[in-house]
Amino acid sequence: MSAEVRAATSTRIGASANDVWTVLGDIASWSEWYPDLRNVQVLSGEGADSTFSFKSGPVTIDAKVDEWEAPYHFGFKGTSRGADSVYRFTITDREGSSEIAVTQVMTGLAVRTMRPMLQKIADTSLPAWLDALKQRVESARS
Repeated sequence: MSAEVRAATSTRIGASANDVWTVLGDIASWSEWYPDLRNVQVLSGEGADSTFSFKSGPVTIDAKVDEWEAPYHFGFKGTSRGADSVYRFTITDREGSSEIAVTQVMTGLAVRTMRPMLQKIADTSLPAWLDALKQRVESARS
């Protein structure tokens, strides 16, 4: 049995990469447009130097931005009880719109003991996150 959870998805957004970045790069506002994340707090720094925390389900995740190339690449590593996660967002300009892709890799004791449940959560939460981002970005353009 694999000791990792891996999930990936992408979507097209009717806005430029800059418009998508404006929303995604504003970490403190995530819970305003994606209710599955609660108590989002930027703890220190800005942009590439940010550390932040948030609640997802019953778990608090402490995170550090480790990739920040506006407006195309954003990534962070998060830790919680028994799990470490790496998230990568890639935004690509397309003709009159953009495509955003996200990947998540999760490892750790919690993954080894609860992998099927955590895989299901990852497989549903990443598309929901991008759908919420799409709605937020496209509604801001209207």
